[in-house]
Amino acid sequence: MNVVFDEDFAKVWSDGYSPCIFATMYHIPSLTRFKEMSDAYLKLVKKLSSEYREVYGISNLSESQPISIEALYLYYNSYLPKQFQNGLRYKAYVKPKNLFSQFSLEEVLKGLDPQKVGVFNTFEEALQAVNNKRSEKNTRFYGETVL
Repeated sequence: MNVVFDEDFAKVWSDGYSPCIFATMYHIPSLTRFKEMSDAYLKLVKKLSSEYREVYGISNLSESQPISIEALYLYYNSYLPKQFQNGLRYKAYVKPKNLFSQFSLEEVLKGLDPQKVGVFNTFEEALQAVNNKRSEKNTRFYGETVL
């Protein structure tokens, strides 16, 4: 496991053998700490992209405290585009349990391409979506069907 960020509010890591980045967020810290976490995530996207060409992400927000819509807009307007520019192909989010945060997340994401971003009720659903996207990649490069 390659942990690139591990603080009381969030953790970012890769498993060491796939082009997937995992993140768990518990609350939004100060903007300075949020930037540190986002920079660590971007650095990992770049590293895995150089190894695998395409990178996939799963961010678990299920245990997150309420997330302000302002913080979400900052992330999706500033940090997420950089991740896609540097090799991220698809990002799956596990919904926060907090209803306000769910609404805020869905409001921000409604303008993004559903082929690049998805929101799911459980980690298992998010992981399945990432695996489906990875299968689509194999289909594009190796023929009509995935064996």
